Amino acid sequence: MKNIFSNIAVGLLILTSTTFAQTKPTGGPSGGPGDRPTRPNGPPVPSLVRDNDQIKVFAADFNTSRETFRARLLEMKKILQETPENQRTEQRAKIRQFLVDHRTAQNEFRKNIRRVTKEVREEKLGVESGTGG
Repeated sequence: MKNIFSNIAVGLLILTSTTFAQTKPTGGPSGGPGDRPTRPNGPPVPSLVRDNDQIKVFAADFNTSRETFRARLLEMKKILQETPENQRTEQRAKIRQFLVDHRTAQNEFRKNIRRVTKEVREEKLGVESGTGG
């Protein structure tokens, strides 16, 4: 009896998961691979910011840095698994330092994006009010 109920529950779980699964990946505004979707309840990104060349360069740099980071971290974890027990502490310290360095780079990236976004907004306000170039 228990077996029948558990089989029915597993069957329903499998059916509902395949029924509600997404058939194609969701993308950002362009829908391309690697585009991150915008926040569902958040405001849309203004076209002035989205179309800015500096921000496009920052985004491209971010995507390449993200892929490099992921590959390097996977490589470091693989090396950690292959190292003998007495050398694992060293490898873990290297991974921690790598993560700290990455966090610092992330913070710099955010500062640059905020700075450029602020400049674009100020430039827009200056142009709209007639005081800017």
